[in-house]
Amino acid sequence: SDVKLGVDHVKPLSKGFGLEPGNATVLCGKCNSSKFNRMPDTLPDSMRIPILESAVKFKEHWESLTLD
Repeated sequence: SDVKLGVDHVKPLSKGFGLEPGNATVLCGKCNSSKFNRMPDTLPDSMRIPILESAVKFKEHWESLTLD
């Protein structure tokens, strides 16, 4: 089956954090639903570590596109 990916927040929008490089990650729908609006430090390592690593990669990629 096809896995649908989407950009999601690392720290919740509902808690005042913006969807921007450094606070954005790519998650599958199941992971996005499991994460819901929880802060990263409340997630199990199996979720928190990949989410934070993805956010770093997303930010680095974004910055590489916006630098002249």
